[in-house]
Amino acid sequence: MVSSVQSQDSIFNAVPMQGKMLMPAIRYMSAHGHLMVTLPNETPHLTPLEESHPDTHFALTSPWYDDLDPETQGMAFNRQYGFVMDGASDLLPLGMAVWIRMLSSAHGLEVYQYRNISETEQIWEPMFGTNGSSEVFEWNMKMFHPAFVGPRNSGAKSAEFEAYVVDTDTSERVQEIDGASFTLTWTAARPEGMPVLSISQKIVLNWEGAFGHHMLQSTHDLDSGEWSMMHVNPTLIDGKYTVILDGDHHGMYFRLAPHAP
Repeated sequence: MVSSVQSQDSIFNAVPMQGKMLMPAIRYMSAHGHLMVTLPNETPHLTPLEESHPDTHFALTSPWYDDLDPETQGMAFNRQYGFVMDGASDLLPLGMAVWIRMLSSAHGLEVYQYRNISETEQIWEPMFGTNGSSEVFEWNMKMFHPAFVGPRNSGAKSAEFEAYVVDTDTSERVQEIDGASFTLTWTAARPEGMPVLSISQKIVLNWEGAFGHHMLQSTHDLDSGEWSMMHVNPTLIDGKYTVILDGDHHGMYFRLAPHAP
């Protein structure tokens, strides 16, 4: 079955990024003795291959085939986040480097070091604690885009990281330079069959049911003395006439006025 699908559909020999590059930029500030991380404004989306590239499969020989192909686990993935040293960063002292450690992550989130040098030289190695790997990445401070992976329809994910400076001779943390914690987030499709929970601000106005002959008026400026009639249909709830307005009515003033004969 797999071989017949592979022969009919398009075959990928690489893991797509799933969007444009989003670069968490790490900066060393020598005057203050600390690192800082600037995050991109956009949030990437964990997407399975069958959603981003329909009728497409990975090559059977690819090391990521078992994790990502629609015929196997078909997990959602994204490679848009790419760690990079900020162009405005000061130079680190000689013999020091920045390493990155995962502090925590959402349930089910996995991370893989990805390289696709050629069809015969491909890397798909667990990192940041995935499958018992080290939670620390000994970064060479060159740009890299790990693959973040999660089960399909498992919802949004997040992971907290820390960038810190080490002595490359001893691999010990340099205590004199403060590290920087940061959180990466991903949107994702919600679980199938789950309801969408939403919240909104409303304005609720009500008055005694005995005064049904009154009408509701509003104004933006009390000093103007100008009031406008609101064309709403109040509902009688628990003996009171009730009007529910959207949140965009905040900042307005309301009053009741006898209905003109």
